[in-house]
Amino acid sequence: MKRSPLVLAAAILLLLLPSASIWTPAVSAQPPTAPAVPLPPVSIRLTAIPPQLPPGGSGVVIVQLVDADGDPSPARADVTVSLFSSDPTVASVSQQVAIAFGKSHAEARVQAGTEGSATLTATADGFLSGFAKVSASVFSDFALSLIPMNNPVAPGDSVHLRVGLMAAGKPFETPVGVQVSVSTSFQGIPQQTVEVQPGSSDAYLSVPVPSGSSLQAAPFMTITAAAAGFTSATTGVGLSLQGSNPQEALVGPLRANLTAGSSEFLAVSLFNGTFAPASGSLTLDLFSSNSSVVKLRGSQVTLSGSDSAVFPVYANATGTAQVTAIAPGLTSIPLAVAVVAPFKPSLRMSLPSRVRSGETYSFSVGFYYGVEPIPYGPVAVHLSSSDANVTFPSEVEASALGYALGTFAAQGTGVANVTAVLEGAAPATSAVVSVYSPAVAPVTYTITAASDSGPLAGVPVNFTYGGRTSLAVTGPTGAVDFAAYNDTAALASVPHSVTLANRTYYFTGWSDGAKTENVSLLASSPTLSMTAQYFRSVVPTAYSLQALSDGQEPVAGLRFNVYSPTLGENFTLSTSSEGVGSFVLPNASSFEISVPELYQPPGQTRYSLLSLENSTRNAVNITASVAITVEAKYATYYQFQVASPIGNTTGSGWYRSGASAAYSVDEASSGGPLVYQRFSGWTGSFSSDQPSGSTVITSPEFITAQWSTDNSLLFAAVGVVIAATALIGLFIFRFRKKAPLS
Repeated sequence: MKRSPLVLAAAILLLLLPSASIWTPAVSAQPPTAPAVPLPPVSIRLTAIPPQLPPGGSGVVIVQLVDADGDPSPARADVTVSLFSSDPTVASVSQQVAIAFGKSHAEARVQAGTEGSATLTATADGFLSGFAKVSASVFSDFALSLIPMNNPVAPGDSVHLRVGLMAAGKPFETPVGVQVSVSTSFQGIPQQTVEVQPGSSDAYLSVPVPSGSSLQAAPFMTITAAAAGFTSATTGVGLSLQGSNPQEALVGPLRANLTAGSSEFLAVSLFNGTFAPASGSLTLDLFSSNSSVVKLRGSQVTLSGSDSAVFPVYANATGTAQVTAIAPGLTSIPLAVAVVAPFKPSLRMSLPSRVRSGETYSFSVGFYYGVEPIPYGPVAVHLSSSDANVTFPSEVEASALGYALGTFAAQGTGVANVTAVLEGAAPATSAVVSVYSPAVAPVTYTITAASDSGPLAGVPVNFTYGGRTSLAVTGPTGAVDFAAYNDTAALASVPHSVTLANRTYYFTGWSDGAKTENVSLLASSPTLSMTAQYFRSVVPTAYSLQALSDGQEPVAGLRFNVYSPTLGENFTLSTSSEGVGSFVLPNASSFEISVPELYQPPGQTRYSLLSLENSTRNAVNITASVAITVEAKYATYYQFQVASPIGNTTGSGWYRSGASAAYSVDEASSGGPLVYQRFSGWTGSFSSDQPSGSTVITSPEFITAQWSTDNSLLFAAVGVVIAATALIGLFIFRFRKKAPLS
């Protein structure tokens, strides 16, 4: 039996085996400890195998029920799952699958169409939906190979072709049949189709060459092979009146190894630089060097105008032998045949480590070659349990995808060794299951969501017990069920509001009078039902606040509050860059809206409230059944800053937009007695050479007084000193000149 690639098998087994797989040898029974409470299934997981298909190919999607931790969980009742594709032209899927009570898996077939991608969706009442991506595309690493077995070929003869499937440069054994079309460059040769069978990597066909083909007009022809999802292959074949002339006879295997105890086939081919057909009928004698290993089931094989033929052998026992084909005038090339023991995979089981008595659980069996999961089947796996209180089916059927699924029932208490056996396989594995008897009776909690218009489907409900939280969605009846045990306090929680079919519903309370979204559940009977009541808003109404300045400019970033008595909640919102803040409430709502009296964003601008919806108060009550906009008007104030390094200034402060602001500096000069600082003007938002004045404020403004240094008195004093010094010096010089010499 041929095996598909390990990569596909690994994806299948890893996705299907539960995360907490048990694969341990049998152990002695241990005193039971407090059991972990099994979680009910709450959502659907979809797994596409493989997620990428060639156009026209097919695959499988696994539909699995999982609990809040993402672990597989058996159905507590029969579950019908509906499947949809976002684009059936890319990937179509069967419309429904059924997951029976006690099981957690089901399969659906996926058929790929045109290239593209699609999302598969699975829905079921009371469960969160599951999604999986599937794409159909031509794989760049999937290609065809096309090899002429005889080249050249004479007009009137046939060219023999081997068409192969390749993946990443290696032969690819396809899990599904692949249709390959073959066409030539000769118009007189019609297109042919050959199928590569499932489990095989190649196929053979012959293409006739018209006898009237002109060698001068077309000394060779091109041949092209094409298949959906594979890169095409092209080869050339020469035309010759002599055709090909074989010189060697070689024996080759149709499989890499033969399996002991089985009937197999080998092939003999004629070769002359390439595969070439025999001229007429050619008989070859067959020999085996070791008949105890490979026994021939015939002594001869005949080729009639073909380049190869197959002949049967029997693989007796493990070992090696040479098989040779001999004919006069031909060189014989023997084949070394290896016969190996029959392949059987090892098994691994996935079982819950602890179960409760009286309940049914799912399990799976996977096939492995060493540590690699592989596809293997269909085949029956036999099961046995060391404890009659743990009831397994006598056998389960494994599909060709490489796994088997089943259910088992647990009764009583204790430890059971469960063994899976595949006839002739490697040593089987065993798993240990601890069975506990529940100390208390199970309880079914039913949470129903309803409004004045009837049940609400699609309301998410959180259910917490045993330190874990799971999530489910109410079904068409507005109800969702949870399983727990009455020794465990539970908590159910519903959303404050939910929008369904463009209608918003608001929680108003529970059927027992509780007003909070969370309700504690502790049952003393096998069932307990609670209803979450909702108030319907036929059209959720969007209200808004528009904040504008007295210049009709938007006031952005203004934080305001909305209080809804109906909902009992406060909302704090901010206006956008357009000065608008929106909020949604049930229509015909009454609400209070309040804004700040003074709002100062970062910078030199602030706003002072003038009115809110024609009221001077900063909070008003509104009742409206249609969308309205509440208007808040603010006066705009700008900061005016007057600065000077010398003296005192006046005029700095906040001014309403359009107001006049007077400014001044109290000194025109400063310093002395010889050096003075004299006022020279204002710079900044505007300029002026007067020490005082006024301006109209229309934006934040800033001015600074500029001063200049007056040195005129200092320079005059220095000049006087220099002149006096010069006069004194002249006087002394003249006095000394007139004095008599002694």
